[in-house]
Amino acid sequence: MENEKAFEMAEFAAMTEKQQVAYQESLIHYSDMKNIIDTAVEDMRIGIAENLIKLGLSDKDIAGATSLTAQEVQEIRLKINKK
Repeated sequence: MENEKAFEMAEFAAMTEKQQVAYQESLIHYSDMKNIIDTAVEDMRIGIAENLIKLGLSDKDIAGATSLTAQEVQEIRLKINKK
């Protein structure tokens, strides 16, 4: 792992300033897109959990279907019950 990091640093150092800026911008873009996708996936899992709660499934079954923890499902259930 250390060798890979050192190699990446050497590659970056060998780039022109313009290439370094483009590389850094691409990392920012990648990070932004990953955050958008991660948020969308989490929102989808929560939405599915809400629908399964309304259908009467158990917290254990919902957790298994959505990869949420039982605690997260319980929190969603509490929010639904407050509405």
